[in-house]
Amino acid sequence: MKEYVEQLKTIKAFASALDKQTIADVNVAAANIKNVGAKMNTAFNLVGAREFTRAMQRLVKTMGDFVSKSSDYLENINLFQVAFDGNYKSADRFIKKMSEMYGMDESWLTRTVGIFRQLSNAMNLSAENGERLSTLMTQMSLDISSLYNIDVEKASSTLQSALAGQTKPIRHATGADITQATLQTTLDNLGIDRVVNQLSYAEKRLLIIISLTQQLNESIGDMGRTIEFCGVI
Repeated sequence: MKEYVEQLKTIKAFASALDKQTIADVNVAAANIKNVGAKMNTAFNLVGAREFTRAMQRLVKTMGDFVSKSSDYLENINLFQVAFDGNYKSADRFIKKMSEMYGMDESWLTRTVGIFRQLSNAMNLSAENGERLSTLMTQMSLDISSLYNIDVEKASSTLQSALAGQTKPIRHATGADITQATLQTTLDNLGIDRVVNQLSYAEKRLLIIISLTQQLNESIGDMGRTIEFCGVI
């Protein structure tokens, strides 16, 4: 019996020791879990902070782009109004129509029409003819871009170069020829008994426009035909 009691004490002592060890192990495990959780929270917080920083950077960039575009638009409006000297109702309707029909950027249209109007001012054209020329050349820019699959900005600058008398850009982009020989042929076909060298600055620019419209006749209206074919209209 005494021996049994001693064995029982030994078992209890072992069980007690085992419980203490188990509790200690659980405490250690809990501490480890808590530590891991803290590290995970820290990691998530870091990730969150990084994402927040990226989001703020994107927001700042977006706001910067918006401000830049708004500034560009205001500058384009100013250029347009100055070029037309306040008489721009018809041109403004043209811009609105092109923007609504073809989804063109109104700011780009405003600037392009304004630039061509400035060029017509240098040719001393009347307000009515200057307006017609500016809208015609803008339309041609869109049509050339569509037909020859080139950037619309490049198409516009190519026409501007052509009006300045540069022959290579328009030939490279469209194949049109505005050399003196071709312009003379155009002049002869119009029944005008003069030579190109005798023409004034404005007259030669008008001759270039006439020659281009004749040579690029197939491209005029191509923008509208292309969009209509695609089912946009």
